[in-house]
Parts: sequence; structure tokens; C-alpha cells
Amino acid sequence: MVTKVLLKPWETESGLPLILRQTDRGENFVLYEDNSTVTFTCDRNLSVLNQCEHWFMDGIFSICPKSYYQLFTVHGMYSLQIVPLVYDLLIGKDTNDYDIFFQQLLLKYDYEPESILVDFESATLKLTKSYFPDAIQIGCLFHFGQCLWREVPSLGLKNKYTDDGNFRMNVKKLMALAFVPVADVIKAYSFLISDFDNEDNPLFNYFERVWVGQKKGRGSRRSKPKFSLQLWNIYKRVIHDLPRSNNAVEGWHHAFNNFVSIKHPSITKLAKCILREQSRFEVDIERLRAGEPPKKKKKIYANLDARLKRIALT
Repeated sequence: MVTKVLLKPWETESGLPLILRQTDRGENFVLYEDNSTVTFTCDRNLSVLNQCEHWFMDGIFSICPKSYYQLFTVHGMYSLQIVPLVYDLLIGKDTNDYDIFFQQLLLKYDYEPESILVDFESATLKLTKSYFPDAIQIGCLFHFGQCLWREVPSLGLKNKYTDDGNFRMNVKKLMALAFVPVADVIKAYSFLISDFDNEDNPLFNYFERVWVGQKKGRGSRRSKPKFSLQLWNIYKRVIHDLPRSNNAVEGWHHAFNNFVSIKHPSITKLAKCILREQSRFEVDIERLRAGEPPKKKKKIYANLDARLKRIALT
């Protein structure tokens, strides 16, 4: 006769039973929890993260339990493959929320990532710079483009963008400035704006205020923009064959969202899904450590990367 044992929740904020607090290998999988956050990871993941030179961070929202705002994830590039390593439920997105998370993350290792790719959220930028001052902060190219596209209709230029092919191309050229070496961006921008009409001035004002700085007087000096050129410029990423955006993370988020399958699940269901991802990750890591090559990029993306690199180097 098999005796069924009912696992009672620990006396904690999340109320997760023991079975959802351990990986298949028996490692503790809850790094920290209080009334504002629950961090899922384990020593094995943190050891891998410590070996990764390039980190990627982003949030996912629809699959969070109702008492939380986002699931913030940290991924690392390990043997050319971007893998999920830390999952953090947060009740918000201000500096205090992220502060607790980074404090706990740094208790285990003195991480020294070479670069951290994030979106343009001010709290994330502030805290990653504070806790990893030597890491190069890179803004996601996709989010940079989204910021620019959203501004077009908000400035009343949507119809012009649709009907005027020259204007549409010039807007795309603004985004393409991210591929120009930092030292040449202002020169390229000054050359580019000569192709715009005077009625497009609101777009220039936005772009200068946020991305390149506004001119001071008649000279070449510019004010400090909201986001530095170094943050949104991805020229060096292109020539060093590094990801330009968080697309791999966004792709993982999409697949994970489909797997969870419902909006705002219970924390118990979400923890089960995260543990399933952890099991898959452990298989992938063993495969990579055994010397198997990482998954190849689709040919269309590999060709695009090669083409962009050739253009950037010319």
C-alpha cells in the first residue's frame, strides 16, 4: 500500500510546497522571497551565469499571478546559446523592486559581465549600471525601433509615413543610425536631416531630445540626450557577431507564454512551468558541456547577420 503524503506549504509569502522549491536534481530553486518578490534560480544556474560574458534581461507580464506585475528574467550567452538562468516575480518596475533582486543575486558571486542588453526602462538601466558599473549597457535594437515608430503617429505623421515613400525611408534611416560607429553618428544625423521637410521638425525635436542631443547655439556642441549614443548604438555588436536585440529572449517569452497557456496563473502553476524550463535547460547545458555544437541559426538570419557585418565594415 502506498501512503500519500500531503506536502504543506512552508511558512512563506508565496506558500509554495517543497516539491516546487527544488529542481529535479534536488537543488533549492527559490533564491529569495518576501512580500514583493520571489526569485527562482539555483546554484547551478548562478554558476553558469557567472561564466557568461553577455547577459540579457527582459520582463514578461501576461503570465504573472495577479499579485505580481512582471516576471523578470535574466539570460546568459553560454557556448553561443542564450539560456534562461534567473526568473524573478516582481510587484512593480521601480528601482526599489529591482534593487532587492540585484542585492540577492550578488550574494553568491562577484559577477563581471562584459555586456548587459536591456530595454530602455529607466529603473533597469539605473540599477544595472549601479550594480555592474564595468559592464557595457546596450539598449535593445528592437525596442529602439519601437520607440521611434510609436512617435510617428503621436506627432500626427502617420498618414505621411503611409503615403510618402521618401519620408518613410528617412524614418528608417534614423533607426539605421544605430549601425553607424558612435564617432560618426552626429555627422550622419546632420547629413540625414537635410532630406526631411520643415514640417517634420517635431520628429527631429523628439529624436534630438531623446537620442542625439539638441544643438547648443551655432557650434557643434549638443546637450546630453535622455539616452546616450553608446547605449543605443550597436555597431560593435554587429562587427563582433553579438546579438543586436533581445529577440532570443522575446522568443523564449513567447514560447513560455504559450506553454503556460493562461493569463495570470496561480503561483503554483507558474512555478511548475518554470521548473519544466529548468529541466530543459539542464539537458541543454549537459549537451553543450559534452561538446555538442549549439543550435545553428536559420540560414536567413545567418545571411542577414553576415550582410550587416559586411556593410558595417565597409
